[in-house]
Amino acid sequence: MMTQLEREDVARVINYFWGRGTVTARAITPRLADLTYDILLEANKCSSALDLVPRPVGGKPSLSYIIKQLSGIAKRIEAGRHASYLICKTRVSSLYKSVIYEALLE
Repeated sequence: MMTQLEREDVARVINYFWGRGTVTARAITPRLADLTYDILLEANKCSSALDLVPRPVGGKPSLSYIIKQLSGIAKRIEAGRHASYLICKTRVSSLYKSVIYEALLE
């Protein structure tokens, strides 16, 4: 059984992806919590992949630029950042929108 605080946390995550007011803590079920976990895993996979993409440059990059980008990628890997990129949030939101809304109707 989930506590009220746990329900609020799950609702906060759902509302982050689909906007304030999408769900209240009262509506959170174990199925919604499970789906929310899957959504976060998907967002983290996307964000981790983007952490490995060098930042764009106009024209052919110099060796110093390449080294700087690789160094930045290595630091992000080492730091284990879990920030979700907007593009990842948008992608995950669209992938799971119907699933979440169906679960909210149960």
